[in-house]
Amino acid sequence: MNIGKFASKIKNTILIISADHGQINNKKSDIININKHKILRDSIKILAGEPRVRYCYVHTSKTKEFEKYVKTKLKNKCHLYKSKNLIKRNF
Repeated sequence: MNIGKFASKIKNTILIISADHGQINNKKSDIININKHKILRDSIKILAGEPRVRYCYVHTSKTKEFEKYVKTKLKNKCHLYKSKNLIKRNF
């Protein structure tokens, strides 16, 4: 069954179709190996997402330590956004 037929048969459903065509090669110097960053490794409960956009589920008791580490030690490698702020900005 093609997508058009499938979409016409489902009711009361939002169908989201996406594809990742942004495959890029990263320089080794841009890769953050969490095992080399003890504070990150110990702070994160779950690491999700894909290599270019990671979602870090942080232990509540480690939030401030995690944020400080990312903002100081990794400031040239990544950006830190709280999910509630992204939601407010309609991301």
